[in-house]
Amino acid sequence: MKYKFDGNKFVTKGVAEKIPTEFQDLIWEMINETLNETDLDYLQVFNFFQKDGKQILMHSQEIPEYSEVFSFDNINGEILSAKVYVIDDIETCTMLMADEY
Repeated sequence: MKYKFDGNKFVTKGVAEKIPTEFQDLIWEMINETLNETDLDYLQVFNFFQKDGKQILMHSQEIPEYSEVFSFDNINGEILSAKVYVIDDIETCTMLMADEY
């Protein structure tokens, strides 16, 4: 089955409280861009962490195996450390914190 992540988009309370909207928008954009590169798994994983004073965002999935790492200056002076999942169940796409899974 091909997942297109084009259903209604939702974020959980945890994401709304912990992930700045700029990063939420970035995650949706990264999913759309990845659609052009590879087939997407129903579960997309986004890890935010710090390395050498930079904000790192690693986007990955299991099947087919995919991983890409992005490094950029922090947006608002803070470094985010979090794991976010985005799940496509065809009708809806839900962004949630890993600990909400």
